[in-house]
Amino acid sequence: MKNKRTMLLIAFLIFSLYIAIVGTIGAGKPTIVEVTSEPDEPSALSTITFTAVITSEDDLEEVRLIVQECKESLCFTNGFNESMALVDTDTYETTITLTHNDATYIKYHIETKSDGTWYKDDITELYLKIGTDNGNSNGNNNNENGNDKTPGFEIISMMIAIATGTLTFKRKR
Repeated sequence: MKNKRTMLLIAFLIFSLYIAIVGTIGAGKPTIVEVTSEPDEPSALSTITFTAVITSEDDLEEVRLIVQECKESLCFTNGFNESMALVDTDTYETTITLTHNDATYIKYHIETKSDGTWYKDDITELYLKIGTDNGNSNGNNNNENGNDKTPGFEIISMMIAIATGTLTFKRKR
């Protein structure tokens, strides 16, 4: 009977230790509920406001937004590492202005610091709208018709082609 009590006591202590360890693992890890950007479809050189809703059992010491501007498969080396301000309960916000007019998309993620430990969220890609936004062009010198060529130069190249064709035709006769 004494052995059964000892075994039950040992089993209870091991189970309690297990619950204590499992209960503390991941308890302080923040959960990023939602990240939104305004405007929804930004263009190159535009100003973007990021808003993140983050829940955590522990107080968050710091929340940072990491952004890289990219073109095709390459990303520019000078990115953003911005601190996000607490604007409401569990809501953080920051604003950035893109700096590369030839960027086609951005990569971003949130990093949070809780109880002295940094946690990194998954990387998200946001493709940039081609065209104008906030009066900025996407690397083109667009005229009011929307095309990106300097007006008048197609006439010069067409005149050269006609003159070359006329001279070639006259020489063959």
